[in-house]
Amino acid sequence: MEGRIMEPNIQEAVAVLKKFIIAMNKWEVYYHAITMEYVDKGIKLAPLDAKKREELDAIFNTYCTLRERKYGRQAALNTGCPPEYSPDEEILATEVLKKNKIAIETQEHSLLEYRYRYTLHYKNKEWRIDKKEVYNDQDDKWEKLSL
Repeated sequence: MEGRIMEPNIQEAVAVLKKFIIAMNKWEVYYHAITMEYVDKGIKLAPLDAKKREELDAIFNTYCTLRERKYGRQAALNTGCPPEYSPDEEILATEVLKKNKIAIETQEHSLLEYRYRYTLHYKNKEWRIDKKEVYNDQDDKWEKLSL
């Protein structure tokens, strides 16, 4: 076995994705409620945004590839109701793209039932989420979506 490179484990990649989705759901649900409360009371959001960013960065630093993301949630700190990430998101399929890259397709079960595809990279003995796509039924193709 010595000197042999072991294949990255698909179940490990799925576990990382599930943990990320759960962490994002908790973050989004918590901060959406607080943000709405601040807005209703006319409280400035700047102090809250600093805390939102700190906690969101911690999630991304734990589960995602380490790179600057100029667009998307880290830039806008947006939340929604219903939340974009749901612990009920179902794993539909996994596809090994390369030895160190896997795509995981999921189905979201809220009002619109979006299909997502996450690409994860295996580097330094760990899986990290690199990108997210959403399936466009009308065009029959995957489109880039911000994490």
